[in-house]
Amino acid sequence: MERIITITGVGATSTPPDQISVSIRLESQDLSYEKAEKEIREKTANLQQSVKDCGLPLENLKTANWYVRTITRLNKNQEEIFCGYHFRHLLEFHLNLNFSLLTRFLQSISDHHVCPALSIQFKLENPAAVKEELLVSATKDARKKAEILASASGVSLGKLLRIDYSWGEIQVSSPTRYEDGRFADILYSFSKSDSMEDICPQEIKNQEHATFVWEIL
Repeated sequence: MERIITITGVGATSTPPDQISVSIRLESQDLSYEKAEKEIREKTANLQQSVKDCGLPLENLKTANWYVRTITRLNKNQEEIFCGYHFRHLLEFHLNLNFSLLTRFLQSISDHHVCPALSIQFKLENPAAVKEELLVSATKDARKKAEILASASGVSLGKLLRIDYSWGEIQVSSPTRYEDGRFADILYSFSKSDSMEDICPQEIKNQEHATFVWEIL
């Protein structure tokens, strides 16, 4: 009968975020398709100029979604009435965890009269490094548990026979966030130096499991 020991190792990390992710929602609406489209393009151009004015790389500003839809409503006779066109441009902008730079960016957006809807999250720039740390941690944890159990049982570990692991997604965002806040409120919050000093995003916690099988001697 094969003598084996099967141990599940648990890897855990608690990593401070090192990147700010700003989700930006621009919208326009008009009875005229051309006017609505012109407005959304002007807002996008002003946003791009805000990035340039801060000396930030424009390639960090990415379109997440862009769409146009017709707006209708029902009149008292339950007939559908055309009310215009609605454009929406969703963008994401990433910068290093620097609140002074974020404030400058928000102020620049205000100076260009864009005033979008915003969401701000604090993320990991390199999730792969955290993933590697988790796997190393899980491996060390399993080995330590196996050695303790083997020693307590009066046996020793032999060669490693098998590793079972299912690759999963990890958490990349801190629980600290500003969700769909009004632009003026967010700008005011970050423009106050005493408020900025109080901001310390929560660390991003992750956990992974891996199962190891050793022979015992």
